[in-house]
Amino acid sequence: AGTIYINKSVKYDHERFYSVDAPKTNASIRYVYVSEPIMRSLKRLIDKIPFDNVLGDDETGQIMNKNKYEQIFRHILSKSRLKDSGITQYSLRHNFATECYYNDVTLKECQRQMGHKSYKMILEVYSHLDQQKENTRSKLASMIM
Repeated sequence: AGTIYINKSVKYDHERFYSVDAPKTNASIRYVYVSEPIMRSLKRLIDKIPFDNVLGDDETGQIMNKNKYEQIFRHILSKSRLKDSGITQYSLRHNFATECYYNDVTLKECQRQMGHKSYKMILEVYSHLDQQKENTRSKLASMIM
């Protein structure tokens, strides 16, 4: 396993690249834990990049626009046979918070990993999952009775 240090944010003006700046909040500056297989894959990809800018476009080395990121994400989904799954970058973040919940990661640690200033958004996910769990218990109890 390893970590990735996040200390910058790419900002866009509409769909076009605008600037690379500090993130919106200090909470967004963080180390993110990455599994060993993903870390190996990232290192292989970074080694292939012919310029210093990891976020650069293959052809120009300039920061990619939003459409290019979307194109890459769709390509990854199609290669993994998830093309029509409806998965988005945001659903992956929601899934990460859900996995944290089911693996007993504290609210505070999940907040830190996701770079949220406040725990409120994470709490909404957790409380939603608590409600689902309670509904399941109620259904099971009524089946037994």
